[in-house]
Amino acid sequence: MSFLFKAAFWLSVAIMFLPVDKGGNEQTEVTLTAGEAIQVASSTIGDVRGFCDRNPQTCEAGGEALRTFGLKAQYGAKLLYNYLDGLNAGEDGQADATESRSANTLNPEDRQPAWRGPEADRKA
Repeated sequence: MSFLFKAAFWLSVAIMFLPVDKGGNEQTEVTLTAGEAIQVASSTIGDVRGFCDRNPQTCEAGGEALRTFGLKAQYGAKLLYNYLDGLNAGEDGQADATESRSANTLNPEDRQPAWRGPEADRKA
């Protein structure tokens, strides 16, 4: 879960440093400076930190939802691992190779050739 937060943070940082496309689109002029952006970001972080103090029940429910999500993700990863692990091996880790045995269901009459050519052609 922390990977997602880290990825979102670094993606946001990378997007902040991208230039604004001033050609092609008719957008309003951006008047926010880097200092103002940092000030707004720090006030937002302060507001987010105090969220759980203002709404303890919401934070508790959100934490429980994240724990449930984490357990489901672990279970799904375990199922996927077991499925992929079982594709090439049997339950005991050995290859699923069974001997092909004869059932011996043919009678002696069944083993005799059904048709033979004329005798005259064989002697020639």
